[in-house]
Amino acid sequence: MRDAMSIPNEELLVSVAAATRVTSLLPIFLERLDRPFATDTLDPKQGVELRWRELTGFAQSGALEMHLKDSFRLFTERIRASSRPGFQAAAAAIDVISTLLDRSVDDVERCCTIAGQALRIAMEMDRASAPLPDSQQSWAAFELRAQARVFELVAGSTAGFSPQFIDNVREEAGMQSMFYRNGMKALGTR
Repeated sequence: MRDAMSIPNEELLVSVAAATRVTSLLPIFLERLDRPFATDTLDPKQGVELRWRELTGFAQSGALEMHLKDSFRLFTERIRASSRPGFQAAAAAIDVISTLLDRSVDDVERCCTIAGQALRIAMEMDRASAPLPDSQQSWAAFELRAQARVFELVAGSTAGFSPQFIDNVREEAGMQSMFYRNGMKALGTR
């Protein structure tokens, strides 16, 4: 069901795009954990999907959002306790999703916080010595360029944020997310 009151703004769109990009490493990390963790049915990335749905005007599932929020502390504890390569980046990815779902802050504050958290994830990938994206010198530089690209894309939209435009931003974030997924995969083979 579409929510007629939902009007996407650029800060929320940029936030969700950044979250899509950097949290893509979570499923890779979580599937490497021991049995109890690998069998969890709750996927924290559903929080990012909820926000994409909101951007395109669909009604939200408050119950799922609350369930996700309630699980973040446990996810973070499990990730940190594993001490596996990339665990700091994975724990920071949970923080990104938590911030994305935090409705107590305005969209500008959320966007700034997520931009910083995304940079933290990139820096943790650098610290873990994850293989770099093609022709990049560091994960941090890659992340800052990706953020700049999304800001330019969104700021350059003169016709507003149609569903097609939102899909284009989502596709761009999805393409960039593959670098994070592949970097985390490579860490798992070390």
